Amino acid sequence: MTFIDDKINALPLGKRKVFEEVLQAISEEDTWLAQRGFGDNYSLDMIKLTTYREMFERDFSRLTV
Repeated sequence: MTFIDDKINALPLGKRKVFEEVLQAISEEDTWLAQRGFGDNYSLDMIKLTTYREMFERDFSRLTV
């Protein structure tokens, strides 16, 4: 388990459920990855971390468009 998994697991159940739904939607969408500069070489942990930061820390620093 990584530190981002620890952060996600520490979320209240409702927020964790929303996070998982957003993560699922991201996996079905190509533009989200491209807008954040993810090429063909990325890890699920990086996607989780970026999503977490955007949703709960309001950090949009990876957003390029």
